[in-house]
Amino acid sequence: MEKVEGTITAQNSDSYTLAVSEVYQLGGNSSKWNGEPVTIAKDGTDGYQIHRFNQTRTVVLAVALVAAAVVFLATTKLIGGGSGQAGTSGNSGQTH
Repeated sequence: MEKVEGTITAQNSDSYTLAVSEVYQLGGNSSKWNGEPVTIAKDGTDGYQIHRFNQTRTVVLAVALVAAAVVFLATTKLIGGGSGQAGTSGNSGQTH
């Protein structure tokens, strides 16, 4: 096994426990996992790398996605714009 990706759920002086998301083999093959817990001895690893999302970039992306959704909804008339007169037949409801 070349690399294991996942979220560290626990660790002690001897091992890491991961919720595994993907396993990479030496030959280049990989397999997806569904967060199954796996305990790996620290002495059998070369260490680990932590990936953290850039908070500023994440917030900017979220704001841009919300703005794009609002523009899309406003331009396709999916929100608002109703006349409040649904179901009228053209007469005023008066009898003659």
